[in-house]
Amino acid sequence: LQEGLIYFGNILYAYNGEIPQGTTIEIKDGVTSINEEAFLNQKGLIAIKIPDSVTSIGPYAFSGCTSLNSFSIPENVVSISYSAFENCTSLTNIKIPAKVEYIAGSAFKDCTSLSEITFSGDNNYIDSTAFDNTAWLNNQNDGVIYIGKLLYCYKGEMPSNTTITVKEGTTSIAEICFAECTNLTSITIPKSVTYIGMGAFFMCDNLKTINYKGSKEDW
Repeated sequence: LQEGLIYFGNILYAYNGEIPQGTTIEIKDGVTSINEEAFLNQKGLIAIKIPDSVTSIGPYAFSGCTSLNSFSIPENVVSISYSAFENCTSLTNIKIPAKVEYIAGSAFKDCTSLSEITFSGDNNYIDSTAFDNTAWLNNQNDGVIYIGKLLYCYKGEMPSNTTITVKEGTTSIAEICFAECTNLTSITIPKSVTYIGMGAFFMCDNLKTINYKGSKEDW
């Protein structure tokens, strides 16, 4: 195959070969998804132009693109798969469009320079590992961290016998949000919460009281 971008219909399948250092790539209009590992470890890629037709970004699509520092997530993207931008260490800022419904685990993990993240919508379904070891998360104060209406995670060492009251207006609790928080003993959840992610309270061995202010009909 000739080196360069490979398309299968509306899918950007892969880049064949090694991208030269300092390269900017433009994906053609009409592409709706970027395939798994499409640009995996392409360290020469510094910028990419993604058309508005793209709605999904696959697992590891840009993982290891350590020189990538300029791109915008299109407004029509609905999902960002796990590890999609993991270890993109040159990224400094990103805007999450309002239509994004789900950001999977480790999506931006180890993007160590990523200090500014703009969340445009509710973005209710974000895995609590999505931004692990980013400058953005590292700069947050210890304790409960919210992203808009999402309870994203608990950062830092939780004190013994901790009681948490989730703030009113919160609509969802992220996946594995409080996983292994063995010092959590009680939590109060407002009626506004309609979604609790898988494993949100995994191995919370001392959690004795979950006080939900609504009723099962609210779910």
